[in-house]
Amino acid sequence: MNLIKDTFFEGERPCFAAQDTRFEHVKIYPGETAGESAMKHAQNIEAFQCEFLGKYPFWHNENLLVEDSVFPVAGRTAIWYSKNVKVLNTKVDAPKMFRECDNIYVENVQFSDAGETGWNCRDAELRNVAAKNWRNTAVAYWGLTKRMICWLPRKRLYVLANFLKLWALEPVWRITA
Repeated sequence: MNLIKDTFFEGERPCFAAQDTRFEHVKIYPGETAGESAMKHAQNIEAFQCEFLGKYPFWHNENLLVEDSVFPVAGRTAIWYSKNVKVLNTKVDAPKMFRECDNIYVENVQFSDAGETGWNCRDAELRNVAAKNWRNTAVAYWGLTKRMICWLPRKRLYVLANFLKLWALEPVWRITA
């Protein structure tokens, strides 16, 4: 596996179609021309302790691992149309994190804005996840997933006709092991 470490990228698609690459301590900036899609159409990618400040960093990816990383608000719509995705120990401030993905595993992740996260995702497993701004957005979309494993306190989980609804006083969605 190739290793790219302690650097940054900016602009339009700087790592387009990367393969078999591990990124460590890398920052992705949008650049002066509002670049996006940093790692579009990539395969077998690992991102460790990275920060994604540009839009659409991982679209059409396969075999993606993101660990101990950060997606600030500017890193919105981060992982779409991808397969075999693991996101671990990561902080997500950007909305619309996942869409139309297959085989997602999310553990120890905090979503400060889970709005519109999870549309049409299949085979998703979430463990020890905290998400805000879920009302009428993220929970409903994750719930539309036909095959999903959630670990929630029993008192707060109701499954009706493949829709996931969470009833809580505070606007926080917690999925715990």
